[in-house]
Amino acid sequence: MIICASAFVLSLEGLAAAVPERPSGLAAENVKRSSLTLVWNKSRYADFYRVYISENGEWKTLDDTTERSYKISGLHPSKSYTFAVRSVNEAGNKDYFSKKYATVKVKTKDLAKVKVRAVSGVNYVTLKWSKTSYATGYNVYRKTDGK
Repeated sequence: MIICASAFVLSLEGLAAAVPERPSGLAAENVKRSSLTLVWNKSRYADFYRVYISENGEWKTLDDTTERSYKISGLHPSKSYTFAVRSVNEAGNKDYFSKKYATVKVKTKDLAKVKVRAVSGVNYVTLKWSKTSYATGYNVYRKTDGK
């Protein structure tokens, strides 16, 4: 019985060592108006990584990946986002997640500025511009008499 107890203690010690470390070096690269790529360093004991986004103060799982990068698209221009990555090993239960998340806050790029061309005649002005990616509409203003 003492031998069995010793073997049990050794197996628990092995399990404790298998808890993956928190990913380090989490950063956002290639930040655009609607997409970015998260990158991080390899974690000891991690078999895969779980990627999260914070929405309304709650963490939502985006995906699991065995890679050390993850491309995210469908984001809104000029908006701040918080992402997290957690290491997981194959067992996948709570004891096999890294104890802490690696987090990064990122702001997507602004909308491109619109270049306007004006063609004027005697009683009119025609404004022309090229469509701007991600714009859902345009506001046109006229200034007369300083207002």
